[in-house]
Amino acid sequence: MDTFVAAMDRACVDVAEQTQAIRAELTRVGMGTLTLTPFVEIERWVRGQVPALRARNAVIRRRLPGWTPGVVTYDEATMPTPEQSRREGAAMGALYRQYVQDAKRGMSSPWPNDASERFQKLIERVLTRKDDPDFAAAFFGELGTAGTVALPKDILDLFGPAATGVPVGPEEKKVLGDFSRMFAAAGAAVPPDPRFPKVMSDIERGGEGIDAESLSWLVSEGAFPTQWLTTVARRHLRPAPTGRVDVARRFLSALSRNPTAARATVTDLAGLSTHVSRDPAASDAFGRVLAAASGVYDEKDGAHSAKAAAFAFQVITQGPGLLKNDEMRKYFAEIAGAYATEFAATPSPLDSDSQLPSRFGGFDDNLVGTNPMFRLSLADGYRFMKTFADNDAHMEPFDKGMAALTQRLFEAGVRTDRHLLAFPPADRRQQETAVEQVFTRLGAVAGTQFSAMKAVRGTADLSDKENAERFGQVLDKGMDAGMLFLPTAGGLPAAAAWMFLSWGLKDGLGAAMEPDLRLPDVKKKELAHTRAVLYELATGLVAQGYTSKDPPVGFKPPTDPLIVEEHGRLRPYSEISADPRANKAFLDWLKENGSVDDAADRRMLGKVAGAASRKFAGEGANAENHLSTVDPELKRVLDGGD
Repeated sequence: MDTFVAAMDRACVDVAEQTQAIRAELTRVGMGTLTLTPFVEIERWVRGQVPALRARNAVIRRRLPGWTPGVVTYDEATMPTPEQSRREGAAMGALYRQYVQDAKRGMSSPWPNDASERFQKLIERVLTRKDDPDFAAAFFGELGTAGTVALPKDILDLFGPAATGVPVGPEEKKVLGDFSRMFAAAGAAVPPDPRFPKVMSDIERGGEGIDAESLSWLVSEGAFPTQWLTTVARRHLRPAPTGRVDVARRFLSALSRNPTAARATVTDLAGLSTHVSRDPAASDAFGRVLAAASGVYDEKDGAHSAKAAAFAFQVITQGPGLLKNDEMRKYFAEIAGAYATEFAATPSPLDSDSQLPSRFGGFDDNLVGTNPMFRLSLADGYRFMKTFADNDAHMEPFDKGMAALTQRLFEAGVRTDRHLLAFPPADRRQQETAVEQVFTRLGAVAGTQFSAMKAVRGTADLSDKENAERFGQVLDKGMDAGMLFLPTAGGLPAAAAWMFLSWGLKDGLGAAMEPDLRLPDVKKKELAHTRAVLYELATGLVAQGYTSKDPPVGFKPPTDPLIVEEHGRLRPYSEISADPRANKAFLDWLKENGSVDDAADRRMLGKVAGAASRKFAGEGANAENHLSTVDPELKRVLDGGD
């Protein structure tokens, strides 16, 4: 049922987006759009089915005391028919109109009365049916356009702040939010109350009787038809000097629930960013709109639609100029994480293409498992990373996106390399493995990210006590980071997994692979981190089936009981690292598989693990070195200056 509901949600978005595109094209060529009415009706119908399906799903899953899990009471006969809902909604609308007038008179009366209390109880009764489309459509149809638009003002006048400028309280916000969801549900009634379409068309058409503040409350929390919301939001969401930022905040909140409408409405990014900059809540809503319009919440990395990708490209390339306060940082990180594929498609710092301007459009990245929608210059990618690199909490969504990308590309790379082992090229040439190519790209991203962190945080030494402890916690939790390289089975790696990889594959990598270490200047803890990543990489290669025994690439399985369990699997790294003899046995096993042998076939497991790790570390260093030549702030930090 969850999958079906999600598919219905997605269908609604797709229908809305395609309808919007066709409408724009018909308008451009001067043709009428009346023929699109059936598509609008389809969107409305689908949108109306989703709440009902969710309600049924919730009832079906509800657990009752004494009942076996999965066996619940479920009786649709207790649900009112559409006709009953319409009658009850209209009756409640008439009562509302009467009670609100009584409450207003009661507030001004010198005599004690319970009019306000009765009105409040009526509101509670009405909102118990907020998800019933037929009830809601009849309720608002009974109120009419004027009564519907006045509803938020009625509630605030009676129960809101006593003075102008005082923020609305949480209870009033909840009531108004519930009415917004109810108003949205009304649009899904099929067929609707005959009076309700006029309410919607009057509001869409606008005019003197449509108060922007009241309307902003009505739309703030609901999911509305795309074309209707686009028209309404375009009229009222204007970054004018006299515009109220709280009104803008609520319209932005509505748009954040409809990516298609958000893309069609939010075009003046710089103007809106400035308009909301002094209001943290409005800035948060603006950031959420940018993320939604970029396809963060309804699309997947590596499979974005062209329109969402175009919007994200605009945000990423303008990002530093849009950042006015901290509220937007996490949303920028969400956008970057959702476009991890495109960040990994940035050319190498040693490639002259990295200096070319960013450009939109899909291209062949020559990297297994990717189909990027645009190419970022190294400078643009770096500048955007700096917008959320100030602390780990802001950076987490990007780390999570990179962890998922690493997992996906590693699997694709191993599949490609296994195929080449089974069907080698005719000339038997030892070409660079796909896993090496993947780690080269990932290393450049890690180097760019670390450079951004150093520049923003003002320190070249990111290996502080807190980060060291966090790394240790990852190891202690059974190597969650190993999910980067193990078969997914539907699981997603944690954000910490990306930092685990990035922290581990840095300086001292060569020493970390030597069974008999002769480099005393390399810190013991850094060696342990690097060897932990090597362990996970080798384990992942084995788990993914990279174990060919055909010469010249002969895989030698581990046999030493110090590192192998009774079933032939490698022991957990926490056990191996705790015993110096086991640690040496593990490195000896990698060495047997070519890790430190220059003459070994580069396709051997140990050689692949070692080469991929070196490529990651080397490309990260290249990125940092290049960026330090173009960013004086980073160079000053790396040089230890003030």
